[in-house]
Amino acid sequence: MRVDRSADAFTAGPAANSGVAAAVKDMDKIVPAMQRHVEESSRYMEKLSALARSQFGLGDNVSITTSGAGTAMLDNLAKENGLQKPAIPDILKQSGLLKDDTEVDAQSRTGLFGMSVTAADDPDFGKRMDLVFDRGAKVPDGKLSLVALKDGNPATAGTMKAIGNGALSSLTDLGARDGASLFAITDGSDDGKATVAASIRSFGMDDRVNSSAISILKTIGHYLPG
Repeated sequence: MRVDRSADAFTAGPAANSGVAAAVKDMDKIVPAMQRHVEESSRYMEKLSALARSQFGLGDNVSITTSGAGTAMLDNLAKENGLQKPAIPDILKQSGLLKDDTEVDAQSRTGLFGMSVTAADDPDFGKRMDLVFDRGAKVPDGKLSLVALKDGNPATAGTMKAIGNGALSSLTDLGARDGASLFAITDGSDDGKATVAASIRSFGMDDRVNSSAISILKTIGHYLPG
């Protein structure tokens, strides 16, 4: 059911909009269902975040962000460690307030795994590393190779072009604005011929990229479903 929640719809009143009428009618059920789901999801994410930081060797000051196959990877990590992801109550799905993207994420070819320091009082506040990966690249762990990218550098122009024209294009900002550093993880082949498994954008986390990016990608691959 698609519900029109615009200001005009509510001004016109339930009688003028059947979707609004249904939502208003069930509000006594929707509000407590939403509250319970938010509380359950918050507890689940707190436990999952601690588990993910442990698995990826991250400090307590690092926040994790995921999307697409990255979220599917965390869902599978939780499942393998006995964490039950809270189901979305039917009334919240039927009202259109929430939708379950679990299957969509599981089928996604690409994903994001982002790390950032978000506590304002932390000396590393603002540092961030966004790794986006292509699960269709199928590069063996033993061949994974990190490449530093720079716009205009002919030595990596082919890899930059492959990212810009490939599966990771919509998830990768190839501009080096705001002091960002760019990297790719490939199969180690010559520029222009390499298979790109991941691209990375770093703000102040170049040391972590150089020391840990490949192991992070391997861990992601280990926990991807399917």
